[in-house]
Amino acid sequence: MESSKNIVVNANNVEAGSCNNFSSCSTYDTVGAYGSTNVTISGNSIRADTSGNVLGVRGSSNVSILDNTILMNGLPPIGAPWAPSNGIVVSSSGNVKISQNTVRDSACSAYSPAMSMIVGGSSNVQIFGNNITSSYTCGSGIVFQSATGSLVYHNNLVNSSVQASDDNPGKNQWDNGYPTGGNYWSDYKGVDNCSGAQQNVCPSPDGIGDTPYAFSSAQDNYPLMTPFAADPPAVGGGGGGRSPLRA
Repeated sequence: MESSKNIVVNANNVEAGSCNNFSSCSTYDTVGAYGSTNVTISGNSIRADTSGNVLGVRGSSNVSILDNTILMNGLPPIGAPWAPSNGIVVSSSGNVKISQNTVRDSACSAYSPAMSMIVGGSSNVQIFGNNITSSYTCGSGIVFQSATGSLVYHNNLVNSSVQASDDNPGKNQWDNGYPTGGNYWSDYKGVDNCSGAQQNVCPSPDGIGDTPYAFSSAQDNYPLMTPFAADPPAVGGGGGGRSPLRA
């Protein structure tokens, strides 16, 4: 999708070509939106077997990336002079929502470990309710590079060697305040004995860690003690349940 508007990409199975030798490997994104506005990419299964990003957004605005399965298991051949595929990559874009996606299996590589999500030079990006996991204990989870005004919460970050990084201290928010909370981090070592916005009402556990999860110049002030799960849809004649997945 290039220089387009009002586009919906829904319920597709998209798979990049296999990399059988060095000359046939592509560095293009499997699915990409470039210079476009009002784009929704939802309910797709997208896989990259080689290099390039699985899903790339560049120079675009008002983009929603919802409920996709992003498979990154593209380990390059031994000696290949390129990095494995990254997952969701947003660059030079604004007003982007990334929610309820499964991004998994970032590959290890001697050249460069893969990154599950990258937000670069972009603003007002909301990342919430995603599952980001690695089977290889390598790669990075969520990476912010010159990002501003972005919000990250209710994501499950499991087993990446670098769970998150942010090179713009104080310009982005890694939790949604109290009591909504932040993210689940599989390597969080804190305990939950207290509650309250200052986590000083004790003993009164509330499912949120008593101390922040800190990483590379940023921190999640209200890390979740267990993986986040959205409320199931309401059943019956009522007005419907309230889901904590709201932006």
